[in-house]
Parts: sequence; structure tokens; C-alpha cells
Amino acid sequence: MLSIAYNKRIGKEVKKSIRKRLNTGFPATNRYNSCYKPSELLDVAMFSIARDYFVEEGSETLKRIRKNVPDADTVFYRVKPTSTNQVMSYFENVNERILTTAKNLGLFNKPCKCAIDWHDKMVYTKKLRQAVRTKSKNGTDYALRYASIESVESNLRFTFHAIPCTPFTDMCDVVHKLILKTQEYVPNISLLLMDRGFFNARVINLLNNLNIPFVIPAVKNRKIAALIRTARWNRSPIPNTSDSFYLVDYLLAEQAKTRLVFYFRPSKDPTELDECFVFSTNLSINIGNVKKVAEEYRTRWGIETGYRIKERVVGKTCSRSYAVRLLLLLLSVLLYNLWTLLKILRPDWVSVYKRFTLNKLKDWLRRSIEVVE
Repeated sequence: MLSIAYNKRIGKEVKKSIRKRLNTGFPATNRYNSCYKPSELLDVAMFSIARDYFVEEGSETLKRIRKNVPDADTVFYRVKPTSTNQVMSYFENVNERILTTAKNLGLFNKPCKCAIDWHDKMVYTKKLRQAVRTKSKNGTDYALRYASIESVESNLRFTFHAIPCTPFTDMCDVVHKLILKTQEYVPNISLLLMDRGFFNARVINLLNNLNIPFVIPAVKNRKIAALIRTARWNRSPIPNTSDSFYLVDYLLAEQAKTRLVFYFRPSKDPTELDECFVFSTNLSINIGNVKKVAEEYRTRWGIETGYRIKERVVGKTCSRSYAVRLLLLLLSVLLYNLWTLLKILRPDWVSVYKRFTLNKLKDWLRRSIEVVE
């Protein structure tokens, strides 16, 4: 068990690390007669995240521990007037500091495998114009959505950029911005993995023009289904395996040239047809590397794991303000990146643990905010 003095020292180190990276430029209006600093508003949000409370509940709890704590209404009042651009500017500046530290350590010197996807945070109000209609879940079919690009390399699960999406967002433009931002830190994207929601002519043409190697599963429409039937008769066996494959050049929507790979694996049920995984790629595919490329796509689930972890540090609120909700969403990305960086830097207060989990970061974050300086 750690001593009280050591706990206090660690708490100060955590607070110093958090404030150094997260406090600067916090998007909140600041007038001459404001009673609270932006850092005190951020403390309420962070404390609520660390305790898995709603911001309203977190503020009331923190008031019983510390003096001079703003209530939730004050936090919302100061954040609501900010624009989406101001929130994004704060996020980009903080994320840049975290990623630049990682880059200076030489973590991105090698080619990096990345994934792009979008994540939906379900909401229960129709009054948010920025909410998108999505698959029904937990009693609602509206969600706040953001798209992000993340490294899926082992032990380097950084989120390079995130962009909020509305019903009118052009996903091809979003993909372009995500790639350009990533290239500021990673000199070479060795492979870009995306799900079938990005299987369209504009995205494929964009990736071809940028010379980005990609793997995207094909949408199994009527044309693809007909090609699968043809592939079953003309496929080639892969040596030393029970798998087989078939290649065909394909013109998507009469606009984008791509190569479709039909990868067959025996079904677990011997009475069923072989399972077929169809994906689009601009890689050079042959009998020697087709199995490896098909298995590389499994690493795309690293971004899904990242979204699941970020859900554990998303601030909860009943506010209908888009600025407030977007800020809490993006704070989860920043905390995730900070946690990933701290696992690599391993300062003294991290080294006391064999495994520095996200729950341990939340615990120290809570303790550091409770400390009255």
C-alpha cells in the first residue's frame, strides 16, 4: 500500500501532467467578472469522468470535497456559447502536443498501419440538429457521430485525428482530412483499413490518387453476389492451406477501378458452402501474399477496441448543447491518447504499477482533482 505522502506527491504529478496538456485553450467564455477559471471548469468535467458521474452529479460531489467549485449550470453556461470551430481548435491543439511528444520519441518513424471508422454516441433528444439517424439502440435511433483515424499497431494505439459528423457531412472529404492530418505525424501509412461503409467510388479514387494502400470489404450487392458464384468455380487453391482465392478487376459505379479479392475458407458446417470474404484493394495480390493480406484486415478491430475504451471516459450530461456534448466526446479521445502516451513514457507515478490500466488513470485523476492546493 502506498503511503499518504507518496499518494499526495503522485496526485500533484498527475495534476501537473493533466494541466500541462489539457488546460491550455479550454473552450469557455471568460468575462472580466467571471468567478471561475477555465481550469476549474475542466476540473469538474474531469472529476465527473473519473467517477463515471453525470457532470451535474460530479459537481455536487466535488463541492463536498473542495471549496470554490462551479456547479454544472455554470460549466454549461460558459461552454454553450462556444462554436464547433472553437471546440475543434482546442482538441487539435491538445492532441497535437500529445502526438508531437510521441513523434519526438521516434514512435512513428516506421510505416504505420491505420484504420478509419466512425463512432456513434446515442442521444435521447431530437432537438440536436447535428444528430444523425442511425440503427436503433437502447430505445433511440439518434446519435452524435465522429469519424476518426487510429493506429492499429500493437502498443501504439494513438488516435491521430477526429472529426464530428452531421447529417450533411461528406464522408469522402472527412477521409481526406483524416489522412492529411495523420501524414503530419506518420511519414508512411503502410496500410489503411476501413469497413464496408466506405466502399464507394469517391473514396477508392481518393485513396488511389493519394497512393494509400487500402483494404475495404465489398458491399455484397447483386453484382458482387454474381461474381461470388463465378469465383466458386474458378478459384485457385492456396498451397499448404484449405483456403482458396479468386481475383477480378472491377469498375465500381463506372467511376473507380479496383481489384476485388474473393477469399474462401471452409465452413464450420460441412453441409454449408465455403465462407467467402470479398474485399477491395490496390495492393498487388498473388498466391504468396493473399492469405496474409486477408488476415491483416482482422487488425481493423483495434479501432473498435479503441472506441469501446473511449466510452469509459466519455462525460455524461443531460445538456442539449451540441458544444457541451462535442467537448465531452473529444475529451474522451484526448484522455485515451494521454493514457497511451503515459504507458510509453512511464513516469514515476506510472511505474508503481505492472499494468497501467485506464481505471488507474481515472483513479489518480480523481485524487489529483480532490487535492486542494
